[in-house]
Amino acid sequence: MNKTLKSLEELYTKKEYKQVRDRLLSQKSEIDGGVFHYNLGTIYGKLEDYAASRYNLELALKKGFQSSKVYKNLRFVQQKIPVMDIDSSPAWLDKFMSVSANASYDIFLMFSLMLMLTTLFYIKRKVLRSARFIVLFLGISLIPYLSYIFYFSTLKIGVLLNPSSLREGPSKVYEELDTLPAGSKLIFGEENSGWVLIEKPNSFSGWVQMNNIGFIEE
Repeated sequence: MNKTLKSLEELYTKKEYKQVRDRLLSQKSEIDGGVFHYNLGTIYGKLEDYAASRYNLELALKKGFQSSKVYKNLRFVQQKIPVMDIDSSPAWLDKFMSVSANASYDIFLMFSLMLMLTTLFYIKRKVLRSARFIVLFLGISLIPYLSYIFYFSTLKIGVLLNPSSLREGPSKVYEELDTLPAGSKLIFGEENSGWVLIEKPNSFSGWVQMNNIGFIEE
């Protein structure tokens, strides 16, 4: 553990959470991205800012800090946010989109390599002999990798950092459909003059102001 994290741990044990937050933000460049966002998300949770906590914990995962501690803290924070979003939606497609959009490039590449190695194993065992089937299975093995490159890496996924008005169109002149609570995790699409359209879940179809969103990016 480096000196920066050691000093932050000492403040944390003393429950000086605001000092830890301020020190973290001022020393961001000295800490690995995933570790930084995990610690910041944990501190925001202690400060009961659950929207900021969720946003940073989600960023920690996106940046490759795949630790059980992150998932544990994230589950706790999600329980504090009374909202049905892409993680809590009962629709299986929403859940699939959420998991896939959060997965890193390495995971998609790993699945493609596993499928390719399996195909090569069956070729070596002469289970696959037809050139047509060999080409087909090799093509299938590329689907996870290509789906990330051309689709999932382009998705805009984010967390609302503030309560946000959901409107029929990209302006305050449009009718307000609902107010979405801070901490809602959503998939966004088209942008227009500082507003962005919610794509998933479908039940939240409408526009919110972009400055209320923390986008989860690598």
